[in-house]
Amino acid sequence: MKVICYSPSIHTGGGTERVLVNFANELTNRGYNIEIFSQKIGEKIFYDLNKSIVVKQLLYDKIAQRFNHLILFRIFNKIFGGLFLQIELDRTLKSELIAIVTFSNSIAISCFRTSYRIKLIAFEHWPYWNAKKNKKLKNKIDIIYPKLFRVVVLTNRDKKNYESIGCNVVTIPNAYSYFPEIRSTLTSKNVLSIGHFNDQKRRDLLIESWQFVHNKYPDWTLTIIGDGKLEV
Repeated sequence: MKVICYSPSIHTGGGTERVLVNFANELTNRGYNIEIFSQKIGEKIFYDLNKSIVVKQLLYDKIAQRFNHLILFRIFNKIFGGLFLQIELDRTLKSELIAIVTFSNSIAISCFRTSYRIKLIAFEHWPYWNAKKNKKLKNKIDIIYPKLFRVVVLTNRDKKNYESIGCNVVTIPNAYSYFPEIRSTLTSKNVLSIGHFNDQKRRDLLIESWQFVHNKYPDWTLTIIGDGKLEV
């Protein structure tokens, strides 16, 4: 019973990678044969991945990683990329395949060009409103996602958004990877926010809303930790 987890990366310390590792480990514990296809390969996996799980980079992704900046390659990929990926998946998937779980909309869209489209599960970690900012991407999602076997989202709000375009949707919120052994004493009057500085995290809303907290509870503090393109 093989399940493929297909992700942009497994070697960065992001939240999607954390969820991917938790997801793959749990399925392995339940007796599934899990393989991870990573579009990019790095030196280190930041999270504890079950040693029985194999991480691979397809030749298709190796070539794309090296030549994707070239216009000629993009044209070739647009015309023949689906066939190339089909050959790669056929060559690699040699045992019974239950599903390919994709961890980015671009991967889901690429895999939809192959015969494996009926086994695709899109695990979405970006909200639907984010796709609306890219009209071309939104149009592809609106056409392709209702035809997928399943779409997995993080919130009930996004579940309604994807159901509105005809998708078969389930909600799986992000899970804890461990439970703290020591309970907080709740004596420190500090709110801690840790994460990337990007559009998705909406730190701007956190800072704006903190003024209302400060006005009512001036002895409380807010600490923000992270890095990213929106860090100032």
